Amino acid sequence: MARTTNVLLIPAVDQDNVFDVLELSKMHGLKKLEDRCVQVIAYNLRSLATRPQLRDVIIQEASQTIQRGDI
Repeated sequence: MARTTNVLLIPAVDQDNVFDVLELSKMHGLKKLEDRCVQVIAYNLRSLATRPQLRDVIIQEASQTIQRGDI
Protein backbone atom coordinates (compact mmCIF):
# COMPACT_ATOMS: atom_id res chain seq x y z
CA MET A 1 0.00 0.00 0.00
CA ALA A 2 2.87 2.41 0.75
CA ARG A 3 4.18 2.19 -2.81
CA THR A 4 0.72 2.79 -4.25
CA THR A 5 0.30 5.75 -1.94
CA ASN A 6 3.68 7.25 -2.89
CA VAL A 7 3.36 6.64 -6.63
CA LEU A 8 -0.33 7.23 -7.28
CA LEU A 9 -2.07 9.08 -4.49
CA ILE A 10 0.43 11.63 -3.20
CA PRO A 11 1.07 13.22 -6.61
CA ALA A 12 -2.67 13.31 -7.35
CA VAL A 13 -3.68 15.41 -4.33
CA ASP A 14 -4.99 18.81 -5.35
CA GLN A 15 -7.32 21.43 -3.94
CA ASP A 16 -10.34 19.76 -5.54
CA ASN A 17 -9.86 16.40 -3.80
CA VAL A 18 -7.75 17.28 -0.77
CA PHE A 19 -10.48 16.88 1.84
CA ASP A 20 -11.60 13.49 0.53
CA VAL A 21 -8.01 12.26 0.33
CA LEU A 22 -7.31 13.60 3.83
CA GLU A 23 -10.22 11.57 5.18
CA LEU A 24 -8.93 8.49 3.35
CA SER A 25 -5.41 8.99 4.71
CA LYS A 26 -6.65 9.24 8.29
CA MET A 27 -8.93 6.23 7.89
CA HIS A 28 -6.03 4.05 6.75
CA GLY A 29 -3.21 5.61 8.79
CA LEU A 30 -1.30 6.86 5.76
CA LYS A 31 0.89 9.51 7.37
CA LYS A 32 2.79 10.60 4.23
CA LEU A 33 -0.47 11.05 2.37
CA GLU A 34 -1.91 13.02 5.29
CA ASP A 35 1.20 15.21 5.32
CA ARG A 36 0.77 15.89 1.60
CA CYS A 37 -2.87 16.87 2.17
CA VAL A 38 -1.86 19.31 4.89
CA GLN A 39 0.74 20.74 2.54
CA VAL A 40 -1.84 21.22 -0.23
CA ILE A 41 -4.21 22.89 2.23
CA ALA A 42 -1.45 25.23 3.39
CA TYR A 43 -0.45 26.19 -0.16
CA ASN A 44 -4.07 26.81 -1.17
CA LEU A 45 -5.40 28.25 2.07
CA ARG A 46 -6.88 31.38 0.53
CA SER A 47 -9.00 29.46 -1.95
CA LEU A 48 -9.91 26.70 0.54
CA ALA A 49 -10.73 29.02 3.45
CA THR A 50 -14.36 29.42 2.40
CA ARG A 51 -15.05 25.69 2.10
CA PRO A 52 -17.04 24.13 4.92
CA GLN A 53 -14.79 21.05 4.79
CA LEU A 54 -11.89 23.11 6.14
CA ARG A 55 -13.95 24.17 9.13
CA ASP A 56 -14.91 20.52 9.73
CA VAL A 57 -11.25 19.43 9.61
CA ILE A 58 -10.24 22.14 12.08
CA ILE A 59 -13.04 21.21 14.49
CA GLN A 60 -12.17 17.51 14.26
CA GLU A 61 -8.46 18.15 14.86
CA ALA A 62 -9.20 20.41 17.83
CA SER A 63 -11.53 17.82 19.32
CA GLN A 64 -8.93 15.07 18.96
CA THR A 65 -6.28 17.30 20.52
CA ILE A 66 -8.51 17.92 23.54
CA GLN A 67 -9.34 14.21 23.87
CA ARG A 68 -5.64 13.30 23.84
CA GLY A 69 -5.03 15.86 26.56
CA ASP A 70 -2.47 17.75 24.52
CA ILE A 71 -3.86 21.06 25.80
